[in-house]
Amino acid sequence: SMLNFTEVNVTRFNLSLINVTTYNWTSIEVLSINSSCLNVTNYNYTLINVTILGANYSSVAMINSTAQNLTRINVTAFNTSFVNVTSWNWTSINLTSIDETNVNVTAYNYTAINVTNFNMTMRNVSFINASAVNYTEVNVTRFNMSYINMTAQNWTSINLTAINVTHYNLTMRNISFINS
Repeated sequence: SMLNFTEVNVTRFNLSLINVTTYNWTSIEVLSINSSCLNVTNYNYTLINVTILGANYSSVAMINSTAQNLTRINVTAFNTSFVNVTSWNWTSINLTSIDETNVNVTAYNYTAINVTNFNMTMRNVSFINASAVNYTEVNVTRFNMSYINMTAQNWTSINLTAINVTHYNLTMRNISFINS
């Protein structure tokens, strides 16, 4: 386990975290290249100006955390959880996520490009000033969702269940809903 860990201006190559629990981890100006995480839980994780290039995650949770200017490129994630998370300027590019859970998440200025989600549950989640391009979701359940000032292009939803979903100022192009 790691307690009260702070890193500033760090570059990581091929970092592996296996069976790790962290409390009060702060990452500022961090570049991570080809990382992997297995059975990792982060409590009170703060990320500021963090870029992740190439990563494989399995059974990873972020709880009671904040992220500002987080960019994830070429990431594959299995069984990830985001609980009580607030983010600003979070960008996901070329992301594949399987078995993802989001609870009590607020994302300001979220950008998704070439993102695929399989088996995702979202509860009490808000996207504010968000955009999505080439977004595919399969087997998704959403409860109490808000999309505010959102633009979406080439969005496909397959086997979607949505309960109490609100859209404000939504623009969508090339959208498919299948078995929804």
